[in-house]
Amino acid sequence: MPVALPRFVLSYGVFATVLCFIIDITEFNKLEGQQNGTLSKSLRIFQSKTKEFNKIKVGICLPEWEKVRLRVGSIFGARLDMSVKDIDMEKSIEEQGPFDIIFHKILKWFDKDPTKGNNYLNKLVHYHKHHSHTAFIDPIENGIMLANRSLTLDLAKQCEFSMGNKSVFLPKYFFPKIAGEELLKMKIRGMGMSYPIIAKKLIGKPGLTESHDMRIVFSEDKLKDVSLPCVIQEFRNHGGKMFKVYVIGEKFYICEKPSIRNLHASDKKNPVL
Repeated sequence: MPVALPRFVLSYGVFATVLCFIIDITEFNKLEGQQNGTLSKSLRIFQSKTKEFNKIKVGICLPEWEKVRLRVGSIFGARLDMSVKDIDMEKSIEEQGPFDIIFHKILKWFDKDPTKGNNYLNKLVHYHKHHSHTAFIDPIENGIMLANRSLTLDLAKQCEFSMGNKSVFLPKYFFPKIAGEELLKMKIRGMGMSYPIIAKKLIGKPGLTESHDMRIVFSEDKLKDVSLPCVIQEFRNHGGKMFKVYVIGEKFYICEKPSIRNLHASDKKNPVL
C-alpha cells in the first residue's frame, strides 16, 4: 500500500533542489573566474554562430558591371538579418552555399560573352533543379520567356482596362507572316495604324542589350527597310517617360525611366535604329 509522504518532505525536496542549483551556479561563477573568462568567451562565440546561422543566406549572382549599376552594396550592406555572399560562377555553386535566396541577372553575361553566358545559365539551372528550396529573384524561366515578344505582348493585351476617363491599353500590333513591302502597307492600313511605327525583333536573345534595338519607321516608303521575323507596333507618344513595375509576392514597386521622346510622322526621318 503506497505511503503518502508528508508535504514538508516534498517541500524540503524542492528546497534541496533549489539549494543545489544555487550552489552549482556559484561554483560555475567561480570556475568562470578561475579560467579567466574562457567559458564566457566560448558562450559569446556560440551566440555569434547561432545568430549567423539564423540569418537569411543570400547569394549574389551578377556580373561586376551590374553590381555597380544596381548599387548592390548599398542595398544589402546594412542588412543585419542577412548573410550576403557573392557567387563565383567559375566555381561550384554547391560549395559556396547553401543559399536561401539567389539574387541574379544571369542573362546579363550574354552581353559580353554569349558562350560564357550560356555556360553560367546551365550551371545556375542545374543548381536550381537540385535545390528547389532556394528562392530565385527573378525565376530563371521568366527571364527567358520575356525574350519572346509574342508571349509578352499577348500577356500585356490581357491587362488592358479602363477606370473612369482613363484607359490603360496596348498600342496596335501584328506579326507579319510573309515578307513584302506592299503586304505590310496593306496590313498597316487595314488595322488603321498611324505613323510612326516600330519594328522589333520577334525573339530577343536572352540578356543581350541588342534585344532592345528597334526600327522606328516614319512613312510607308521606308517599310522596305523592315526585315522579318518581327513585330510591327504603332508608336504612341508618351512624354519621353516609361514606368516599370516590379512585383515581389504581394508587394510592388514603380520606377520611372527615360524613354524615346515624342515623335511625329511629319518628322520624315530615315528609320531610326
